Amino acid sequence: MSAADALARARAAAKRPEFLWLWVFLPALCSFAYTLQVRGGHFASIGHVERLREGLDAVVPAGAEIAVLDADNAAAGCAAWVKHDDAPHVLYCDSGLKRVYKWEQGLGALTVGRSLFLDGRVARHLVANFRNGALVASDAAEPRLTVFFENGTTAALGLGAAAANYSVAPAPLGALALEPTGEHLLLALEGDATGKILRAAPEAVLGGLAAGELAATELVAEAGFAVRGLAAGEDFIVAASAASVHVFRDGSGAKIAEAGQFETSGFGAVAVDAKGYVWAAHGNGINVLDPNAGGAGEAPAGRDLAAHLLGRVVTGAPVTSVVVGGNGYAYATTEKQLLRVPHA
Repeated sequence: MSAADALARARAAAKRPEFLWLWVFLPALCSFAYTLQVRGGHFASIGHVERLREGLDAVVPAGAEIAVLDADNAAAGCAAWVKHDDAPHVLYCDSGLKRVYKWEQGLGALTVGRSLFLDGRVARHLVANFRNGALVASDAAEPRLTVFFENGTTAALGLGAAAANYSVAPAPLGALALEPTGEHLLLALEGDATGKILRAAPEAVLGGLAAGELAATELVAEAGFAVRGLAAGEDFIVAASAASVHVFRDGSGAKIAEAGQFETSGFGAVAVDAKGYVWAAHGNGINVLDPNAGGAGEAPAGRDLAAHLLGRVVTGAPVTSVVVGGNGYAYATTEKQLLRVPHA
């Protein structure tokens, strides 16, 4: 058969009724796929990055924009980065709707976006990647942790015994964090004016599941203030109060930031990236801090706190949580939004 005969037969077949749908459906499908590809990686942007020191370029690249990934929330907060998955993603809570959402970029050029992860759940804090995959949530109203395992099972841990061990009144957690190894949890009870920071080993967490109570913890630092934010680097712990941010090494603390340099609404959530820089939610933005600037091991008196402040990610709305992902981005929530900032 010649090429001309083959072409003629193909044209004749295309005119048959059962093939007409191809001429309508395929162009529409291709157009839709192209639209997703073009628009999938593009989001509306808000705010700006305020660069105060050259060192910020090593944390937030020049030209970085604050992308709005989602703006349909009632009371968003407690973001967590999940790395133990085929498609790493962000989880965040919407306490107003009593839901936990999952947001993922997806593979290639197409964006998956937001999907429902847990329904009917109000959490104050979320920590992912515990013991290579478990999710840990703190209850918003009770002194309790809930562990969500990868096999779908859950287990609750009361915190009353841990509080009693240190003569602290039982209360919901004021802050929860995971050490970089993914093995030890760090926690501080809400309303504890002494700011006791406790470490829970995996054996204590898993061993307490049967009794439903976390009893064995280790006191690693006493901040001296009610802790609102907690994070851990390779060799230090970061704790934030409404008034300040402190770095603790071997139990000894040093102040690296004070509220009031830009806004007076105070500090909240904190995060530490892989390079050891601190991201501290502060009013309508995030302070990016270098904990080692000016000599982090020196006594707090006489310290130049401004040396630690590299710049600010200004969102224009109060930041309720911040987490640094392993995919080149940091994520933050405001009451209504999930935001993303490029991370060097």
